[in-house]
Amino acid sequence: MFEAGHFYVTPTARTGYTPRLIVDTGGAGFGGLYALRRDIVSRLGGTVTTCKQPDFKVGLVGGISFRTGAGLPSVTQPRPCGADAVILDADAGVKAADGMLGAGYLSHFIWTFDYPAKKILLEPQDWHPDPHAVRVPLSFVHNQNGERGSDFPEVTLMIDGEPVPLLFDTGATAFPTPAGLTAQHIPTVKGEGVKSYIIKSVFEKWHAHHPEWRIVENGDSLIQGTRLIEVPEITLGTQRVGPVWFTERPDRNFGLERMSLWMG
Repeated sequence: MFEAGHFYVTPTARTGYTPRLIVDTGGAGFGGLYALRRDIVSRLGGTVTTCKQPDFKVGLVGGISFRTGAGLPSVTQPRPCGADAVILDADAGVKAADGMLGAGYLSHFIWTFDYPAKKILLEPQDWHPDPHAVRVPLSFVHNQNGERGSDFPEVTLMIDGEPVPLLFDTGATAFPTPAGLTAQHIPTVKGEGVKSYIIKSVFEKWHAHHPEWRIVENGDSLIQGTRLIEVPEITLGTQRVGPVWFTERPDRNFGLERMSLWMG
């Protein structure tokens, strides 16, 4: 399912309930686990337990099974405490879904996000990209032994002649205000759409260098008082596209002790 720029999957549990799960490369989950809201667990026939990990305890969900031919791809590697999913915090920002397939689950498979066709495809393990396609690498954090330390993908754009590393985030969410919607013309469902984020310090630098780039005050309501900035052109690999609207985010959200710690 494709809706207002987001992909959703809708498996059917043996209980008959069909959850709506957003496909979010920047989303929650780890060790092959997807993520669920607590209030959805019983509808899926699952149970919540506390799982002890070396450095923390976490609420996990087990006992979920799906109808034949209507389930999720199975992670074959061992999962924390043999669970199926992790419990989402109440403030995780999932408003239009029952949960998510986040980075820790998606990384166990090969996916094609076909935005023109509005389809997401699970590819076989021997899949190879079209040799004539434009190649844009994703990078991941690795430890000193060369082992991947995080499943959050980073992609680098060129903007205004400089590389700008960003989280590749298929779940980035917007709640545009009337002013933001008028400027951007993005599709929304129940007020929700998609967005690209940029930290405030970069936002301010762009504005200082290019006062002609359009800014919308109070353009998004997900965080009150959020500004938008219109970048005329970005370069992704060899492709130039634009204009692209970015939504301001506090520097601390992507600082060295937050998301940047987990990105390549």
